[in-house]
Amino acid sequence: MKIYHEAPNDVFEDVQNLTDGDYALCHLLEEGNIAYVNHFINARRVGREIMLDNSVYELGEAVSFAVLYRWSNILEPDWLFLPDVMHNAVETIANAHKYIMTYDIPKRTKLVGVIQGNDYQEVVECYKALAGICDMLAFNFQLGKWFDHSFQGRVKTLLQLEEDNIIRKDKLHHLLGLKVPKELLYHMDREYIYSIDTSQPVMWGLSAGEYTNLDPLTCSFKMPGKLYNHVNRETSFLERAAILSNIKSFRAFVRGEEDTNVAATS
Repeated sequence: MKIYHEAPNDVFEDVQNLTDGDYALCHLLEEGNIAYVNHFINARRVGREIMLDNSVYELGEAVSFAVLYRWSNILEPDWLFLPDVMHNAVETIANAHKYIMTYDIPKRTKLVGVIQGNDYQEVVECYKALAGICDMLAFNFQLGKWFDHSFQGRVKTLLQLEEDNIIRKDKLHHLLGLKVPKELLYHMDREYIYSIDTSQPVMWGLSAGEYTNLDPLTCSFKMPGKLYNHVNRETSFLERAAILSNIKSFRAFVRGEEDTNVAATS
């Protein structure tokens, strides 16, 4: 499972050395944050894998189609998250089709459809519709609230999709965000899950310091706030140390790796 983390600008390059790619929020690019933009321009130059997110979680609604198109052409990301609508399968499906029909997709870019729905049946309909037009399907951490409002909601949703033979094993899948790291214990054997993005170890480092006993399992709740609000934050020496320590622990937890350093171009 590939791991992506968002991070403040001043620790971005250090975090890159511990991740498998870079996760861009389109609205931050559009705001003209020069340092932030340059991180991703440089990432493309050296061949790192880039995901371009439509910022729906951060803003409450996705950036405009035109903005998403502009930055997809500038960055030519490996993965482009099509515009989705929180908890609304019908509008998410319509947006995906409209974007694909209206805008050209860069040659190197593959499409990610985000599964949305206000109940299980809507999720199934959304999954089936997007699986036919997207290279990857993504499950957000809030999915499955009708099953369980804790992190178990997404877990139970995937279990039900598997039992109903809905999951397409020929497709790649992505986990959008994370409430608590221990959720990943339920996904370790799901070979169809390609990647996860989460700011959890970074936000924990900014708010609470290092994981207790360097163990992500001790995190029993999601830190309040969103990382994009801290992108320009000047991190202290202790905050930086905690962030990097947490990322190493998180990576070891997910991947079972002793050596958590990865090549910058992985």
